[in-house]
Parts: sequence; C-alpha cells; structure tokens
Amino acid sequence: MGYTFDLKHFGFGGKSGKHDFDFSIYTALFGIDLYWRNSNNDYNLREVRLPSQGSVMRLRKVPFTGISVGVKGLTTYYIFNHQHFSYPAAYNQSTCQRRSAGSLMVGLGYTDHSLDFSHEKLDSLLSQKEIGERIDSGLYFNNLRYVDIAAYVGYSYNWVFARNWLFNATLSVGLAYNYSKGVYEHDNFITGLRNFSFNNFYFDAYGRFGLVWNNSKWFAGFSAIVHNFNYRKPSFRVMNVFGNINVYAGFNFGRRKK
Repeated sequence: MGYTFDLKHFGFGGKSGKHDFDFSIYTALFGIDLYWRNSNNDYNLREVRLPSQGSVMRLRKVPFTGISVGVKGLTTYYIFNHQHFSYPAAYNQSTCQRRSAGSLMVGLGYTDHSLDFSHEKLDSLLSQKEIGERIDSGLYFNNLRYVDIAAYVGYSYNWVFARNWLFNATLSVGLAYNYSKGVYEHDNFITGLRNFSFNNFYFDAYGRFGLVWNNSKWFAGFSAIVHNFNYRKPSFRVMNVFGNINVYAGFNFGRRKK
C-alpha cells in the first residue's frame, strides 16, 4: 500500500498537486489492485497537428496548464495454476518459489477517468505562437468523464534462474467497454450544458514485472506495474498510461517452522 504526493504542489484532494494512492493484494488464488490518481495541470504539449500545417514544431514541449486528469479504479484477477505458481513469491515476499512455473489468468477491471480541458487556453497559446488557425471544434468541451469496464485474459511466468532468485513477467489484454458524458461547447458559444455521450469497445492492457532475491529470511528486489487504457473515435482519442516502479529490501520475522 502506498501514497505518493508532489512536494512542489502539495495539496491533498485538490487540483494543486499530484496524488497517487495504490493498494494491492497478492494471494495464491487471486489478486486485487486498487488505485486513485490525480494530476495537476503542469503538462507539456508533446505534439500538435493542424489540418493545414501538420505537426507544428513551435508547439513541441511547450508548457500547457489547460488540462488535468484523474483516474480511479479496481482490477481483480484469478490465477489458475496456483498449486505450482506463486504470485506472492514475486510481489509479496511471503513465499519462495523454487522451480519455474507459469499460469493463465483472467480478470475484471473497472476504471473511472476524468479529464478537465480548457480549449480557450489552447486557442490562446496558438495566438501567442502566431499560428493562424484554431483547434478543431470537436475539442470544444470543458470536462469529460468516461468509464472503462474490461474483461482481461493473460499469462504470468515465474522464472527461477538461480538459487533464491526469481523474475516474473505478466501481460494481460482486456476487451474494454467505454461510455462517457461531458460538457460540450460549439463555435465558442455555450449552447447550454448539452451533454454528449458515446460508447465503444476497445482494448486495454497491463503489465507487471518483478525481480526478487529471497532466502526466506532477507529479501530485496524491484517491481513495476503499467496500466494502459484506450478510448478512440474518428475525431477524438484518449490514451491513458500510468504505472509504478518500486525498489525494496526487507526482513521476514516470525517465520513458520517446517
């Protein structure tokens, strides 16, 4: 379980700082990941493409304060080969696996995404850079919330490549159903809080990797988990990727005698 905050913009629960909360349970039969993340608005534009100009070099890596993103969700999964394969050996350090083994996994995920966007700030930035074009009217919205419900299937493998050493790799792909509602503005005039909604099916994925040394008394290693969520339409696309990397060392006490 972990909580992460940004010292530069500290402010719990608000838009002034970045906050991450992660909670995971690893057992032989199943696992659970719970996460909540909130970003502040200190993004950089990676790339801006305009119909008449293509990719605009003057807008690459330019700071942009007109966007803020939040995500909260829950992922659960079931491990089939739990008699020979141990997820806790790779991520919980409560057991030791002595022989390499893998397992098929299935799971379900529910994620709520929020996106606050100021197209006025982006249009203002285009004017400051003396670019004689405005953004597409399809981006004239103030906030967007979309829900992602996914069914996952994947495979995980524990490789015991030396005594007391273990490496795990997990990859799962999910068929996701997305639905969303937001506030829409057209031609720069607010036409009332006209909600637009859309839904589609797309693919999500997550990966998990871990390297651990554990002699049943002392242990050390690192682990990483990456989530990828996608929503796509012909005129609008959202890809949300986030993850954690953990480095740790510890000591097992009160061990059960064999």
